[in-house]
Amino acid sequence: MEMIDPENAIGLYKIATVNNAQKLKEKAKEVMITYKEVVAGPEFLEMPIDDVEEYIQNDNLRIPNEDQVYDAVITWIKYHSDERSVHLSQLVKSIRFQFCSSYCLRYTLSREPLIDANPRMSEVTCVSPETPVSW
Repeated sequence: MEMIDPENAIGLYKIATVNNAQKLKEKAKEVMITYKEVVAGPEFLEMPIDDVEEYIQNDNLRIPNEDQVYDAVITWIKYHSDERSVHLSQLVKSIRFQFCSSYCLRYTLSREPLIDANPRMSEVTCVSPETPVSW
């Protein structure tokens, strides 16, 4: 089990789930919550939509704020944007925007072409370039 690292945790988690290997599944899950290293790996980019959604909804992810979840969603969509852009509104609903930094809300989110191109996104995110952000 010492061979589980952020680069292979997703794959090992899937194998453990299929083979009902509970100890391996739990260990892989522990590694997966390190988040930043996991979403930077190729296994994250290959995850199906349902797994991405379940993963980003995990309350135990070790992240300083939801900016990282937002970044992961955009990165995952852009990896195969022709096929995945239809899933943007579904995944964006899983982002807890109240825990995003004001910078993310003001500059990053409001200037993302994927969100800008989708008129429904301002309803989901409640953010537009004109939205005042102050707290």
